[in-house]
Amino acid sequence: MLVLSGSCLTNPFIEVLAAWLLVTGILGAVAMGLDKGKAHRHERRISERTLFLISITGGFWGVLLGGGLAHHKTSKISFQIVVLATSFVWLLGIAQILTRAGCFS
Repeated sequence: MLVLSGSCLTNPFIEVLAAWLLVTGILGAVAMGLDKGKAHRHERRISERTLFLISITGGFWGVLLGGGLAHHKTSKISFQIVVLATSFVWLLGIAQILTRAGCFS
């Protein structure tokens, strides 16, 4: 079982990364909800390019969560592939960063 060490939780870089992922994730979830609302009202939508950009910059979990909760873009396979690939790359990167920082004991 992997356990985060206490020193990792006080690492300033890890704290900034966690805050960044929190903010971009919330932004991703809100963007997906707003886009779903705009779709229902037949208004100008948030572009997929913007949603991809949010995902790529760290909001991948919010885009996935927001899409799942709002049932938005869940059947668009090309969209899901890009967001899941982004998620995979981010998760690998986070695991690498935490490992190098000595966060696992």
